[in-house]
Amino acid sequence: MNRLFAGLQRTQLYIKSNGRCAMCGCLLNPAKWEADHIQPWSKGGPTEQLNGQALCIPCHQSKMTTHPVEQYLPQKIELRKWQQEFAQRFLDFAGTQAFLEPNDRKAFILNAFPGSGKTIAQLAVAKYLISTGLCDWFTVVVPSDKLRSDFVQVAEMFGLRLYGGTALNVNFNVHHGVVLTYQQLSSETRTSQIAVWTKSHRTFVTADEIHHLSDKNSWGENFELAFEESTVRLLTTGTPFRSDHSRIPWCSYVRISERLEELDLKGSHAYSYGYDDALTDGVVREVDFPTWSGRVQWRVSSPDGTTTDFDHTFDDDLKEIYPDLSEGDVEKLMNQRNRFAVEADTQYIRDQIIAADRTLQSIRQTHPWAGGLIVCQVREHADAMGRLVEELTGEKPVVVHGDVEEAKDKLRCFQQDTTPSRERWLITVQMVTEGVDIKHLRVLVYATNKTAPLFWTQVLGRILRHEQEAPLDQTAVFYQYGDERLREYAKRIHEAIQTHRQLKEEKQPRDSSERGEHTPATVEGLSAEGEGDVHIFGGKEYSAQEVEALTAYANSLGIHPVKLIALLEAAGDTNFWDAAYKAKDQADQAKGQVGNQSVDDSMAS
Repeated sequence: MNRLFAGLQRTQLYIKSNGRCAMCGCLLNPAKWEADHIQPWSKGGPTEQLNGQALCIPCHQSKMTTHPVEQYLPQKIELRKWQQEFAQRFLDFAGTQAFLEPNDRKAFILNAFPGSGKTIAQLAVAKYLISTGLCDWFTVVVPSDKLRSDFVQVAEMFGLRLYGGTALNVNFNVHHGVVLTYQQLSSETRTSQIAVWTKSHRTFVTADEIHHLSDKNSWGENFELAFEESTVRLLTTGTPFRSDHSRIPWCSYVRISERLEELDLKGSHAYSYGYDDALTDGVVREVDFPTWSGRVQWRVSSPDGTTTDFDHTFDDDLKEIYPDLSEGDVEKLMNQRNRFAVEADTQYIRDQIIAADRTLQSIRQTHPWAGGLIVCQVREHADAMGRLVEELTGEKPVVVHGDVEEAKDKLRCFQQDTTPSRERWLITVQMVTEGVDIKHLRVLVYATNKTAPLFWTQVLGRILRHEQEAPLDQTAVFYQYGDERLREYAKRIHEAIQTHRQLKEEKQPRDSSERGEHTPATVEGLSAEGEGDVHIFGGKEYSAQEVEALTAYANSLGIHPVKLIALLEAAGDTNFWDAAYKAKDQADQAKGQVGNQSVDDSMAS
């Protein structure tokens, strides 16, 4: 294949561009312009009209080493450094894939921590692909209706008109693409319709939060059927991947042991942007994890009338206490302990909400419109928590659940209202756990017994987004119970956590009891109480007493208390406790009080 565009090809490219530079839009000098490869020849781009564009000489020179993504963006859109790096790697990859046969095409994987800007990154490369003509149709698949409407709205900022309705009444003369939900792919009729669109266009498809895909459910199967003829493919995630036996379409896996494999995130087909990267760039917030100990009592009643009472603290090792139980049964007990700790009628959750609201009100001294989020187990639990929050705080919270218009409207109002008069607390089940951008959320209470790393990380992402208009120190606070798994997640937040895929074992015959052919036992909570004893910050644990000792001084400086402790520690003070109490004495003196309180007095204050 020739490297240079021939005379007829140059004429076609000139006519295709209406005699204007495809990048800057200036009128071309008919005798002095460049026939350019959209995907560079050096990176596999063919010398074909589809891969060609007419450029003025200055624009061609600026494009010699990189894809000029930002030249196609509106002036108000400024990409972060990681988004620029991702765009270059992705577009290099896209150029090599676009000219392969459909069955040979792979997907690029973007793994970016929640809150770091995946939506902007996706839209930036979509704008480039559509503008350069490498693709002429853009399809996005997202988990929920709320995310669909949000994506359509943000796309307008890029000059991309995306259809976001449910009826799929797309106008190809008006729209640049469509935003779908995974639920829409459960219909074979719709899947066939989308497949026709995909085949009749040069389609760029992106699937957001790809843990929703699997080769073992209808969404995953229909996703492959709908987009098997797609030209360019991008899969994104901000959380750990599926931990079951399922594979994600178009992805490669690496075997790491006899029975485990993980998604291949290395090489030219992937880009990762972790929490540490985002924190260094000021994209996300630091997080304080007040982790509460406590004692929980609950009762299990069997169908035969026998009852068993359980009484355990979060420090109890249930595997050691019940060595004869299977791993699954021990995990069931742990989840029961978690569930009954956060029921709305326990002293445990009452005290935690009081502490969380006190923290939120302190934050609102410098960030008056800051909000709090409580994530609950089911709708009834959320309603009960709403009543409890109103009782304890004297203010009615916003409670949203159910994917209905009324709930969406309430969520939208809370999201858009950044006045101090707005309600402090938002309570939900799952509507805010994935992709919903409410940057003023600063405090979170994890009141659900779900302990999967995927869900936990999604919830964490709700309070991580850095808000430009907020104060310099925007440390977020994530209240959680003392389950050992959650403590470990909080300590490992700075690591790249990926859930492994467990390879299938041969199924063994199960007896009727294993098949669930029996009446289930009933479980009821009896009581729960506890207190915050540990703060996890930066992968380390700090005692609640340390944090309490520095709270007044930290507040006077406008710094979160546990962050101040970490800063003092990092300064290398060999006598950390002396430094901490000197700081507290200075705060007391600033209030006109006498310092030199004893350690005991400080602890009691």
